[in-house]
Amino acid sequence: MPECNRQLALQLYPFRKGFSNTASALSRSAFGGLSLDIRLEKRLSPRRNTMIEATIVFDGGRTRMRCIIRNLSETGAKLEVASVTRIPRTFDLVVDKVRPQACIVIWRSVKELGVQFRDPQIS
Repeated sequence: MPECNRQLALQLYPFRKGFSNTASALSRSAFGGLSLDIRLEKRLSPRRNTMIEATIVFDGGRTRMRCIIRNLSETGAKLEVASVTRIPRTFDLVVDKVRPQACIVIWRSVKELGVQFRDPQIS
């Protein structure tokens, strides 16, 4: 790959070190032999990988669903669940020996949710 194309790409799409999901792949193809796969980091604070068992509680405490906290930061988390279909937009996340944490769903896939803490207390 010509050095000038690589330099231009790095100026147009700066890579941020220290973030696990940030910019990634440089490969040869199309535009001057360079294609970029860049995922911009939108999180407010860095996350750490975890494997914490928790419970999603909603419907006034009448409905409970088990989940695993897969990664965690001061402002949010990624939760793994059996299915996201019945989970509402807001709920409480309960971890043993920690006070309930109010959450709002930011994104969801088949078996995962990204949540933002409405009152950041879990860390």
